[in-house]
Amino acid sequence: MVDDSLVEYVRDLLKKGYKEDYIRAFLLKNGYKASHITATFAQVKQRKISKPLLYGSIGGIIIVILVTTILLWPSGSSRATIQVSIEGTTTIAQGDTLSFHSTLTSTEDSPTLVTLKYDIIDETNKPLQSAQDTITVRASTKRSAEITLSRQLEPGTYSLQVTAGYDEQHTQDSYQFTITPGTLTGDELHLDTCPYDCDDGDPCTTDRCEDGRCVYVRQQPCCGDNICEGEESVLTCSEDCTARVQEDPDNYQDKAIELARTNKAQAANECNKIGLLDERDSCFLAVADEANDPVFCEPLSSINLKDSCYLGFSKHPGICLKIQDELLKLHCQQAVQFSRENPITICQQIQDEEERRNCEGVARAAEERAAV
Repeated sequence: MVDDSLVEYVRDLLKKGYKEDYIRAFLLKNGYKASHITATFAQVKQRKISKPLLYGSIGGIIIVILVTTILLWPSGSSRATIQVSIEGTTTIAQGDTLSFHSTLTSTEDSPTLVTLKYDIIDETNKPLQSAQDTITVRASTKRSAEITLSRQLEPGTYSLQVTAGYDEQHTQDSYQFTITPGTLTGDELHLDTCPYDCDDGDPCTTDRCEDGRCVYVRQQPCCGDNICEGEESVLTCSEDCTARVQEDPDNYQDKAIELARTNKAQAANECNKIGLLDERDSCFLAVADEANDPVFCEPLSSINLKDSCYLGFSKHPGICLKIQDELLKLHCQQAVQFSRENPITICQQIQDEEERRNCEGVARAAEERAAV
């Protein structure tokens, strides 16, 4: 049976802008079963619950609230509104490099992770060439970039359109530029025969364009060919080195936890025997916690889960550098600072009264545990 208070708590975190994967990771790390979490999210999406959240109704929820308060506390309570503008070279020779810069302004000083997508479009708004970038935006941020134009773009008038995506919102701007005929020799024209994309769909090849033709270089070892090669293991390539047997996932997880401190490779192998993805992630998170080793974060199924897992090991030297999400990386660095300074002092900097009380509560509890 789904617990209404947990449903309401998850709903509240989603409203505050936390991503579903991050919430799942913290619930898994704090002992909730993957099946229970999946049912909770299904309930959140199906109906509204008017019953208020009873903090203290379950000890596990209190732990999650306090952990997310400290590690994932946003810098501001309001959601940022971002505007983007773009300008750059207005006349460029065919096949040359287009230089431009985007200016992003935010209504908040707190960092916001923004994905920038650049599209070169013709006069019918058909996208012909694209590029993508990620940037952390504060009050005002500029980003310079370049795109080497495909020589298949003929002379004429085009637009460079930038789309800034953040918090499920999008804003756009564009400017026009003109491509003029270049001084291309016959040999140069002959070399430009590669399609825009040389991807052959084979996970075991590196694809690139050389001298006007697509070149495919075989990777050895290859993760994804269903062959567990000598240099591969369940920790480095769970796709190939997995022996999945239909058995109660809890049995594998219990075995993995028992082995976590004495035989890490075998512990990882037990987790990889679990067929259901959510349950397998739950196993790796539990083993990472038991072994106190971030190596078990690597086999997790998504980048967001890996980032959230690494965040739990912020005290390990250099671990914050493994986090790909810029905002979570910032939270990781803040957590390191939190561990070095007086936690009560840091909590007192939080403006929201309820968040500040939660932060101070967990800080005092940590001090009491350390004194025992």
